[in-house]
Amino acid sequence: MTKVAMLESLILKMDELKRKCAEELRDDKEELARRFSKKVTAVERRTEESYLGRKNEELKVELATWRAKALRSENEMKAALQRLCELEVSAGISAHDRVSLTYEQEDEVRKRYLTRLKPGLGIGQA
Repeated sequence: MTKVAMLESLILKMDELKRKCAEELRDDKEELARRFSKKVTAVERRTEESYLGRKNEELKVELATWRAKALRSENEMKAALQRLCELEVSAGISAHDRVSLTYEQEDEVRKRYLTRLKPGLGIGQA
C-alpha cells in the first residue's frame, strides 16, 4: 500500500469514526432529553398533587366552617320560632295553650314570622 493510499484509508476511517461518534452523541443527547422530560413531568405531577392536596384540605376546613354556621343559623331560627310561638300563646294571638305545634301549625307560624323579618337583617334583629 502506498503512502497516499494509506493516507486516504486513514482519512476514510477517521470520517467513519467521526460519523459514528456524532451518531452516538446524538443518541445520548436524545436519551438525556427523554429522561429530563420524564423527570420534569414527574415533578410537575407531584407539584400538582401537592397543590391539590393542600387545596382539598382548605376546602374541607371551609366546608366544616360553613356547616357549623348553617347549623347555628338553623338553631337560631328554631329558637326564634319557639320564642314567637311562646309570645303568641302568651298574648292570646294563638288559640293553643302550649307551644308544641303540629307540622302545619309550625309552618304557619314560621311563615308569619318570616314575613315580619326586615329584609337584610338577621334572625336576631327581627
